[in-house]
Amino acid sequence: MKVGDVLLLRGETRRIDALKRSENSLGETTCADINGDMAEDGITLAYDYEENCFREEAENDAYVLYSVGSRKVKLAADFLYADHSSVANPGDPEPEWARGDAAAFPDYIAGRELYGNNSYAQIRGGELAELNIE
Repeated sequence: MKVGDVLLLRGETRRIDALKRSENSLGETTCADINGDMAEDGITLAYDYEENCFREEAENDAYVLYSVGSRKVKLAADFLYADHSSVANPGDPEPEWARGDAAAFPDYIAGRELYGNNSYAQIRGGELAELNIE
């Protein structure tokens, strides 16, 4: 990520005009303020070590979650999904991961209601490459 890049944030494209990084003692980026900090109407992205990704952060250090609508996309040839929700194992208080690929996904998802809370999808080259359901 660098000045001049364009990111899709909150469902809108945003050009990075200013970027300030915070680093840990190992020199790894832990936080990035894009176009100023929150007080300056900028966006703060904080690194989530558990999920190995950056997430938008609110003033109370909570992650910002929002819906950006729906889109239809093709499944990539190497598509993988993982379901760690109660949908994967109804009634099981400690559900196990259900995993699969593009060939198994249509049968797996048929008749299921999936909830988007804390779930994420990776789009690569305009195709759905990965879906993680929490």
